[in-house]
Amino acid sequence: MKNKPFFSIVIPTFNRVKDLERAILCLQKQSFTNIEILVIDNHSSDGTQNLMESFNDKRIKYVRNRKNIGFYKSLDKAFKNSRGHYIFLHGDDDFLFDRDSLIKVQEKIKKFHPGYIRVKYICRTPDEETFFDFRPIGYFTNNKHLPSHAKNKRIISFLVRTDPYFVTGIIFKNSLPKDVKIINTDPFPWVEILFHSAKNLGAYYISEPHIIASWSLWSKQNGIHPVYSLRDGRLSAEKFLNVVRDKLNEADYREFLHFQLMKIYVNLFPVIKLRMGNENLLGLSKRIREIDPEMEKDVRFWVYLWIALISPAKILEIVRNLYLYFLIKTAKINNQKKILNSINDSGDI
Repeated sequence: MKNKPFFSIVIPTFNRVKDLERAILCLQKQSFTNIEILVIDNHSSDGTQNLMESFNDKRIKYVRNRKNIGFYKSLDKAFKNSRGHYIFLHGDDDFLFDRDSLIKVQEKIKKFHPGYIRVKYICRTPDEETFFDFRPIGYFTNNKHLPSHAKNKRIISFLVRTDPYFVTGIIFKNSLPKDVKIINTDPFPWVEILFHSAKNLGAYYISEPHIIASWSLWSKQNGIHPVYSLRDGRLSAEKFLNVVRDKLNEADYREFLHFQLMKIYVNLFPVIKLRMGNENLLGLSKRIREIDPEMEKDVRFWVYLWIALISPAKILEIVRNLYLYFLIKTAKINNQKKILNSINDSGDI
């Protein structure tokens, strides 16, 4: 279709009207205009509907759920309503800071024709004064291209090194078979989609940052956390891990499983204790040992667990704050002024 947009920018939202407004305004100011902006509202009650009705832009499509149907069903609904050649996932509290971001991404797509593209993001401190790279060691630092029909192990390795857990900047070809869809798992619900896209069409990682991600300190909560709460006695990541298990041999999967459990859960035991408390932490640690018996032999598992369990929350909070202070200092982005100028040029509100 001649009128088919190149990008469908899919923004799932719930009660973040101010952040959503900034995200949309930055998209409207992009130099690349062949887009549709699809906002899927999970029944917000903060004026989101009034905001969306105030926009006079034919590229914006607003879908409001009659009730809160959850993040996964909202995304699935948005995908079915997307007309673009590529779907660009975009969080409601993040934004593109460079007017030319989309055209630069489109140029890479035109050159390599990948099925999956990951655009790098950077974080901004809550005072909006400092930009830094919050991603742990192990992710790609340069542009990377994965050819189509690579071996499964190579594809999985490529996917996890692109940081596929953060929503904004996940892009994939809008040509999926019906049986490839979002699944109810965290922190990687689009694992089936990205694997299929990378397997059949290849993948590309863009190392130049184009996205400012919202960032704030965790505080203790008694509610359910999407990643660190058990679901019927199981880890939220288990469905993601099971997808990978079906694509690797047993030895490669056991190695992958152990590494991912360390990365997603074990290394963060002290922070999880701060957020969710000891009872939840003990439940997580038990389930981790059930699905990966090798954890029983890993000294790091027990060190992180006991440090978390016996340390007072106040001490852990002080250590966390010191760690984040030095992390922000050491991971500070060099071209701070350039980014600030780009934000001002893009009309950030």
